[in-house]
Parts: sequence; structure tokens; C-alpha cells
Amino acid sequence: MIARSRNDRDVLVESGRSWRPDGTEIREYTCGFDRIAARVGAKRVELKRKHGVMCPGLELALGDLEPLIALLRWWKQHRTRWAAFYWTGAGHPPGWGGETAFYQPPGRAPKLRVAMKVRGKLEGENLTGRNVRVRAVPPKRVAGVADLVQRVVRRGERLGDPAGEEVGGVYRCGELRVEADRNSVTVKRGRRWLAIEPNEHLFLERLAAVECARG
Repeated sequence: MIARSRNDRDVLVESGRSWRPDGTEIREYTCGFDRIAARVGAKRVELKRKHGVMCPGLELALGDLEPLIALLRWWKQHRTRWAAFYWTGAGHPPGWGGETAFYQPPGRAPKLRVAMKVRGKLEGENLTGRNVRVRAVPPKRVAGVADLVQRVVRRGERLGDPAGEEVGGVYRCGELRVEADRNSVTVKRGRRWLAIEPNEHLFLERLAAVECARG
């Protein structure tokens, strides 16, 4: 079973089925990029990362997917309004300890390279700021399904607004705690959590639609 995105990449692939001793059918799904996977059975879904930020994964009731999907859809549309300050090893060969620091201004302005580390040696000037969480009073309703409870503001950086730049938010979505920034979302429930990347809401949308159609 395959659902495709607009760029003709596989969004949802049913990769297999199994049965428990009590007869419960378990269905396995993955995305065409093979970065996120789901295991569904008995009205529950277990989500896990296959590539990217390694995390313990998250288990939800199927009914919890719809509000989470609505929030992720909203995040995908609005995340570029935030700035971003981050280190990444992308583009560096493994094993050399290479990283690059970037500042991404709000909007669609190009990101700026701030510094680089190779074999522990710093070139350029390191990021100097820290993220500060500011309570949202009153909480702001988002996408009709979640409440913004904290704004995340970056302060103390050489670049950007010296008064601080908003870089993310913390939301309550039912029993879920959702921490979002420009590049990713972390969904938490108790001690378990899952990192979600841009466009992976499409995987969850198709998963919810397929499982709903099954009745």
C-alpha cells in the first residue's frame, strides 16, 4: 500500500503485517525516505525514528493523531517566522568532528554561517546566546487543537535582534507536550518522546486516513 506526495515520493508504505497470539493484527508502515516508521494495532500506534535524531519513540491512541497532525500542519506553515541559531554536522565527513554553526534570520532570508569546528579547532566566533522560555499569559490557542504555553526567545547573540529573537514555542496538545522550533518538533508524553522533521506530517496524515478507512 503506497500513498505518494505531490513530488511523487512515497509518503506511506505498508511494509508488513504480523499477528499476536490473541489474534490482534499488527501493521507496519514506513515513509519512502525510510526516516520514520509506525506500528499499528488495537487502536494504538507506536511511532519511532529510523534516521535522524535518535529517541525512544512515542505511543499514542489512534484518535490522538488528528489533533497532532493539525498542529504539525500549522507548524509547517508558520515555522519560518522564527529565527534559528544552531550547530550541525551536515556536510562534514563522519569521524572528523566537523560542525558548522548557522544563524537563520526570520522569514526567507538566506542563513549565515557563523563558525565552524574541524578536529576541535574553532574557526569564526561561537554562538554566545541562550534560549529563554517566556510564559504565554494567557495561553494562545493554535490551530484549534493546542495552546501555546511558552514562547522561546534567543538572547545574548551577536547576530539578529539584540533584544532577543523568537525561536520557537512550547504547546499543550491534549496529553502531549510539543516543543517546536524552526527546524524540528519534539512531541513528548511522560518519559517517551519523538522528534518530527518538516513534511513528516504527511506521513501521519496518510497513516490516519488509511487506518480510519479500515474502520
